[in-house]
Amino acid sequence: MSTSTPQDLILAAHTHGLPNMLETTGFHPLKHESILSALWEAGLWIGPRDALEQLETFKQIIPYIIVCVGSRFILYKRTQSGGEARLHERMSIGLGGHIDFSDIIRTGGDINLPETLEAAAHRELAEELGELDCLSRSWIGGIVDNETSVGRVHVGIVGLWS
Repeated sequence: MSTSTPQDLILAAHTHGLPNMLETTGFHPLKHESILSALWEAGLWIGPRDALEQLETFKQIIPYIIVCVGSRFILYKRTQSGGEARLHERMSIGLGGHIDFSDIIRTGGDINLPETLEAAAHRELAEELGELDCLSRSWIGGIVDNETSVGRVHVGIVGLWS
């Protein structure tokens, strides 16, 4: 059960507008521009988190950051204190979460997706690890899990930060 409130608004993309490759569960290496273009062309939507957790016609956009320290990666086990019960006790190498309404950066009347993704990733990492000074940041692909109820409503935008 999510701990979000009905007024929590998050960013999502229409599922049916996403590239066919994202219909396959797994990691999909893509250039950052390709990922952003695909999300933009699918159609972005800001909606209530509680509803989007149940609507498979949308994929919630999740910055999913893998943090590398030297030749090692951060690995953690999700606790029961997290808001998403479907993820409790699972292992992960990615840190991240929803793009909240407060993360959205606009240029003119449009969502500036690259800056919004960066802002959300920075906020999520600061919440989990405190302020980090990452010298290298690269967005390397998308991750999809169409096999689970959690996965079917999310698309991870994978970043490798060191």
